[in-house]
Amino acid sequence: MKTLLLIGAIALSINSFGQESEPKLELPKIGLGLNFTPFNLTDYYSVDYSPSKLMITYTPIKFLRIVPEIGYMSVKDDNSKTSFLVYGAGLFFMGQKGKTNIYGGPKVEYATTKNTYESETNKNGRLTIAPTIGAEYFFGQHFSIGGEFALKFISFKAITNGSNPDDKITTTGASVQLRFYF
Repeated sequence: MKTLLLIGAIALSINSFGQESEPKLELPKIGLGLNFTPFNLTDYYSVDYSPSKLMITYTPIKFLRIVPEIGYMSVKDDNSKTSFLVYGAGLFFMGQKGKTNIYGGPKVEYATTKNTYESETNKNGRLTIAPTIGAEYFFGQHFSIGGEFALKFISFKAITNGSNPDDKITTTGASVQLRFYF
């Protein structure tokens, strides 16, 4: 009898003091955000440099996300000018736990770099394929903050003579995203 009372008391205390699961957040279909790399320890002359990017997040169904993005940057000093144009997209499968979305999938990106030094101009292209994992946390119905980690397979192509030779690099990357959902 004492054992039965003890089991009943434990069951009631777990029910009374246990955490209730958070209700799932209704995912907005479209969002606009900024993807930036505060952990990029390289300068803009680095071969895998990527400027901050504007991204559109589209969630057609609750477990699938499509994220096209584009970024541009131009740096000029007395003798040279360097510009970057980056565009790409990710296709991610998602899961949700409370206010947190966890996602993963492939991301493809193409970048062009144009360097002008005095009268010489060089152009390079860069194709990146990156298996990516990420998560975002909603603080409010319309705002989220998130992070991504990727293993990047990068292939370079010289577009003009005098550019760097064709090359392939494997590296990792991390980024932070801020999003507003409509």
